[in-house]
Amino acid sequence: MFTNLTDMQMAGLITILLTTPMLLIPLRNLYLAKASKLWNKVNGTIVKMPGISKGDGLIFEYTVNGVSYSSRTICFTNTKSPMNEVIRKFEEKYSLNKIVDVYYNPEKHKQAVLEPGRRDGLLFAITFLSAILVVGIYGLFNQNILLQLIGSFL
Repeated sequence: MFTNLTDMQMAGLITILLTTPMLLIPLRNLYLAKASKLWNKVNGTIVKMPGISKGDGLIFEYTVNGVSYSSRTICFTNTKSPMNEVIRKFEEKYSLNKIVDVYYNPEKHKQAVLEPGRRDGLLFAITFLSAILVVGIYGLFNQNILLQLIGSFL
């Protein structure tokens, strides 16, 4: 089946297979970031604050309908390693035992976030990965156009 594929088609197929799952993560996070703007809000408490600058995430707890939940999700972003400036802002905003607003999914109470709608880096990741996916599709199905495009840049 794959023996009839040219090198360009094989590269396109591999690109599609590698890019598609990586594209699904930021798409999912973008969906959740938008949806979280409409989620219900309750008070919660920061129960663990080991230090964001060390790469450890904070943990907050909240209660919905008498059931307690905990979460680590501050916002739905494309990165888990915040920059120094962002770290300082988080450490100023969130401290141990602080009462915070928690936005939880009304259909899935275990899913919650502290900063709804925030989507740092998601649009760039989606655009970049989509471009790579398109190149892979052209490599697999229409390599002549892809070769002409590559030739025009060289």
